[in-house]
Amino acid sequence: MKSSFATELFVKLFGELPRKRVEPQPVQPPPSGIMVPDKVAAPGERVVYHVTPRRSDSRWNVKKEGGSKPSAVCDTKELAIEAARGFANNLALAQVIIHNKDGKVSQEYSYGAPTEPRSAGASEPAKPVGDWNRETEDETEVDRNVQDS
Repeated sequence: MKSSFATELFVKLFGELPRKRVEPQPVQPPPSGIMVPDKVAAPGERVVYHVTPRRSDSRWNVKKEGGSKPSAVCDTKELAIEAARGFANNLALAQVIIHNKDGKVSQEYSYGAPTEPRSAGASEPAKPVGDWNRETEDETEVDRNVQDS
């Protein structure tokens, strides 16, 4: 096989023939141990937000349980926590679960109280403890040598 002038020139300049280009294989990140449940909260149930690290970069997701996409993507963990707490504060009953980079739960915050219907007359008004109307003696010592000016 005859070599062309361009091939000979290339070998003289670079010392060898060009190699066949190999496409780089995409690097798959290791699977994260963080699993956000796909269960959607029923009306009146607690809504749970998870703050988790992203596998593709160094950013953080705020994902609502049952949601298919993140509710927010933040540059830092602190910003993601603020966003999740902001979402939870707007709900009657919510929880924020914060994960570390290894997937373990580091903190949990709960918001609101469960609403339980009260039956009529089931609870009595609170009674005061102790006698708050009783006059108490002044227990401070009086120094008779001190004069008020």
